[in-house]
Amino acid sequence: MGGGNAMAQITKEQYRELKNAKLCDYEEFLCLLKKYTGIEARPCSSYQFFDAAGDYVGNSSHDVDRLLEVAYVEVK
Repeated sequence: MGGGNAMAQITKEQYRELKNAKLCDYEEFLCLLKKYTGIEARPCSSYQFFDAAGDYVGNSSHDVDRLLEVAYVEVK
């Protein structure tokens, strides 16, 4: 996904689920983010996110759009 690899894709419905979960249920957001994109959260003083290749893509202060952009995940 990240690290210059080809862009991954998620559906618009998956994107909506991510946006909603980040607002309503952060644990569910973390699970869905990994399931749909391979982006994994690693706890620190704030969550740090890493794509399936292990490359850093952001932290919990970033919105969903930024995380997906950095991890090369496209919404279709």
